[in-house]
Amino acid sequence: MRWVISFIFLLFAILMLSKGFSLQSMIEASIDSDGIGVYFMGFVIKESAPINHISIYAAIFFIGCFMFFVFSLIIAINALLSSERLK
Repeated sequence: MRWVISFIFLLFAILMLSKGFSLQSMIEASIDSDGIGVYFMGFVIKESAPINHISIYAAIFFIGCFMFFVFSLIIAINALLSSERLK
C-alpha cells in the first residue's frame, strides 16, 4: 500500500512540475489580456491571475512539486526499509 501512495505522490509531483513549467512559459509569451486563468487538474486556482503574479504561481507549483517528491521518496525508503526488516 505504501508503494501505491508513493507512486501517487510522485505522479502529483510530475503534474505540478509540468504546470509550473507551463506557467513559466506563459510569462515569456505575450499575453494581451489583463491576466490568465490558473487551473490544476480541473480545479480553478485563480480565474484571472494578473500577469505580474504568474511567476509567483509558477514558483508555488515548483515548491509543491519538490514537497510531493520528497514525501514520495520518504514513503518509498520507509517501505523499502520495513520490507528488509521483515526478511
